[in-house]
Amino acid sequence: MTHEKGLFLFLSCVHISAGLYCLSCTDGISPRHCHSVRKCDEGEVCFTESHLSGNGEVVFDTGCTIQQACQTKRDNYVYMRRVDPHYNHNHCKECCTVDLCNNEGCNEPDKHQTVHG
Repeated sequence: MTHEKGLFLFLSCVHISAGLYCLSCTDGISPRHCHSVRKCDEGEVCFTESHLSGNGEVVFDTGCTIQQACQTKRDNYVYMRRVDPHYNHNHCKECCTVDLCNNEGCNEPDKHQTVHG
C-alpha cells in the first residue's frame, strides 16, 4: 500500500470517529440562512427537514440525528399521505454523511435569495 493510500484511510477513520459537523437551526427560512454549526455525536448524520410553521409557511430544521430516524420519518410521511392525500405537515426529510452537507434545503430553491439584474 502506498503512503498516500494509507494516509487517506487513516484520515477517513479519524473523521468517522470524530463525528460530523452539521448546520443546526430550528424553523429557519432556508438552511442557507443557518449560521450555527454543531458537532454530531459518533454515529449521527446531518439532516434537513422542512415542515409548515404555525402560519402556514415552509420552514426548515437542520441538525444531527441517528440514521434510523431518517428512515422512520420518511416511512411515516408516506403512510400519512396514503391515509390522507392532503397531508402535508412534513414536506421532506433528508439525511447526509459529509460535513455541512445539510445546507441545500431538500433541493428547494432559496426563495429569499437576492437576484441581481
